[in-house]
Amino acid sequence: MVTSKPLAVTVLWDLETCLPSDISPREAATVISKVATSRGNVRKFQAFHLSNPRNGGSWPGHDQPLSDHQQSYLQELQMNGVEPVECSFLDGDSVEKAMTIEMFTDIIDGGFHAPPTLIVISQRTSLEYAGARLHQKNYKLLLFKRWDEVHDASQTAMESSAIPPPSAEGGSKQGQESTSDPMLAMDHLDKSVAKTYHVLIDVLWDNVEKGGDKISRADVGNLLIRRDPNVYRDAGFEGKSAFRNYIGTAEDRGVIRSGGGGTEAWVELRTSNDGTYSPAGAN
Repeated sequence: MVTSKPLAVTVLWDLETCLPSDISPREAATVISKVATSRGNVRKFQAFHLSNPRNGGSWPGHDQPLSDHQQSYLQELQMNGVEPVECSFLDGDSVEKAMTIEMFTDIIDGGFHAPPTLIVISQRTSLEYAGARLHQKNYKLLLFKRWDEVHDASQTAMESSAIPPPSAEGGSKQGQESTSDPMLAMDHLDKSVAKTYHVLIDVLWDNVEKGGDKISRADVGNLLIRRDPNVYRDAGFEGKSAFRNYIGTAEDRGVIRSGGGGTEAWVELRTSNDGTYSPAGAN
């Protein structure tokens, strides 16, 4: 069944390596939230820190346990919807370990139908590696290594969220399954490919418009037949392997991406501006 739930977002913020010194906790939380809410609904917003000097803990420039000022900083973060996570209970690189565990736990909890978009703010190399590995599995992750990169992303998010003026035609498209033309998001495809797979594109675009992301392979097959009983034949595929060949060639030609296996197999649309992993500083 196609999900209509908004996309979930998880924010994991490393206070030990990316703590802005020139703005208040409320302002810092607001900047990050602008980036996160442009990607979906924030399900989790955590800030990781250490308070035990014996475990490498204290914030940058300090060699003592958290001061009253730092405690106040954490409390203000809490007041603005951020959950501080003290990591000294873990050995070694505690913050790194805690953030990595949260990254993969959220992916597992989300399942293949609705994994969250991960926003990770940290300078730690191992988290960049973990993010790259998740990207290779087609999960969405944004990695920021410096605070100015977070700030720039928040400005971009604000600009993209501006409400456009009404179209010259006016009115809304009530009663239609999609509120925009999916082909505008598929201009990386050759026209003949887009025409061959237009039913598949329409089905998956409807899912995107409803806030969905990945959709089970079995559901795609059912939705295709409901939309057009002749979908496989019209695309040049017949016989018992028609669906498998249809989906396989659609992926080969850049229309979709797929993953999983058996009952966990999924499909999602690959759009022209699709970028699932954005390490900070990459162009």
